Amino acid sequence: MDKDVAKTIPQWFVNRWKNCCDAAEMIAGLYQRCYGYLTDYMHSYVVIGIMILASVGILIGEFFLFRNVFDHISEKWHDRWQYYKVIGVKSLRKAVTVALCIVNITFALIAGMCIPLDINVVSWWICFSIGLNLLYHGCCKNSS
Repeated sequence: MDKDVAKTIPQWFVNRWKNCCDAAEMIAGLYQRCYGYLTDYMHSYVVIGIMILASVGILIGEFFLFRNVFDHISEKWHDRWQYYKVIGVKSLRKAVTVALCIVNITFALIAGMCIPLDINVVSWWICFSIGLNLLYHGCCKNSS
């Protein structure tokens, strides 16, 4: 069913630089379109200031959103780790790490099909796997 998406996996090794350039070009194109549209109505210095303020606002909003999500997940995992600490399960951390990597294959395939970016499935998988494992192990350290 996902053969077309799965066929892109070997290209990951070839297209690493191209994917980074595509993402940067997409962001630059968005900024250029916004700048071009707004300069019809305002002075260019005002437009630059608005775009900088909007970018800083977006980054701050993403930071707080990520922090709130991280705190919520951290609280859930902390409760789970306390439970496993009480019953004495020691190898759970390794099993969850492997499980996260396996589950992220599904997330990567879905992202490759549904998100209209020219990013390879392996790149999505690496991003999801590293991100969720760092989040998970960060929470584990806080709960130990």
